Amino acid sequence: DVNNDGFISRADDRILIGSALPKFIGGLTNTFSFKGLELSVVMNWSYGNQIYNMTRGVLTAMNDDFNQSTETLRRWKKPGDITDVPKALYGSSSVSGASPTDVSTRFLEDGSFLRFRNITLGYNLPNSLIQRIGLTNLRMYLSGQNLITITNYSGFDPESQNTGGGRIPTLGVDYLTQPQARVVTFGLSVGF
Repeated sequence: DVNNDGFISRADDRILIGSALPKFIGGLTNTFSFKGLELSVVMNWSYGNQIYNMTRGVLTAMNDDFNQSTETLRRWKKPGDITDVPKALYGSSSVSGASPTDVSTRFLEDGSFLRFRNITLGYNLPNSLIQRIGLTNLRMYLSGQNLITITNYSGFDPESQNTGGGRIPTLGVDYLTQPQARVVTFGLSVGF
């Protein structure tokens, strides 16, 4: 109720909130080596942006035939209930004119994250050993992509939010976007 008239109205109570643009973004790549063992780490981060979690909004709206999140079990049911989830409004609208599907700060979340984009652990066998078997090099490695993401965002992936439910990408809106795949690879590099 931005204008303090006692009602939440879609026209009179809208304000601009948050920013989809991060204050800081960055990345770091480093390789550590010790006696044939190598550890390579690639990280990236984003800080200071907000994401509108539209997926969460749809899955907690309780006003349509969609499956709902377990979050709706905490919904308001009777006077005296203390909860941050509104009542179910299937097939109706609220007295004040607002509904759980309205764009709201309730679904605006911190989009900051730190992601370990790639971690590779490799071992180069010593030259004295590989020359005996007629090779010039032999390296074994285990690599993981997108293994660890540190974030407070409740959606699947704070980095892959890119659609507002339509065909045009919308920065800062996450609606049914899929997370980036976690990939683990084992490899053997042989030089003859």
